[in-house]
Amino acid sequence: MKTHALLFGVLTGLVMLPPDGHAGVLAPTNASNLVEAYGDVSTPCTAGAVNSAQVNVLEGGDNTTTAFSIPAGMVLVITDLDISSSGTAGDQAEIRLFRQTPPAVLSTLIAFEWGTFDSHSTFVSFHRSLGSGAIVKSGTSICAVVNDVDDFFAATNPSVIIHGYFAKDK
Repeated sequence: MKTHALLFGVLTGLVMLPPDGHAGVLAPTNASNLVEAYGDVSTPCTAGAVNSAQVNVLEGGDNTTTAFSIPAGMVLVITDLDISSSGTAGDQAEIRLFRQTPPAVLSTLIAFEWGTFDSHSTFVSFHRSLGSGAIVKSGTSICAVVNDVDDFFAATNPSVIIHGYFAKDK
């Protein structure tokens, strides 16, 4: 009986290893793979979502900026995000981050949260850490949408910042 249990354990361990024989956590391979990117209301989502901001600027470690895109053969792993917007004080805010493949409508949800526009600056802010991350493939856009639920989409000036890293797409 002990032999069967040992054999089962060894076989189960072999089956659970990935094909390349390496188990581990997905992580950036070097500092240049780290990503900080952002977007604001000046670049709405390509599907025409009201109160939207498409991530369109990549900020480099040397404080330079370039147009944001996910390089071919790579994926973006989003680890953290910040979304903010203004709206009517005290109203409920619906805050969402999507993957979007143009020209389709907003497609796959990455994060969702409810908030309340504060009474002083009529501002709502949302931060989320995504643990092991949300994967976004090359050719896909990232879009934030904020709605003032009580005033039927009256939120204004949404902005989004994402943090993560590029990794090879296997």
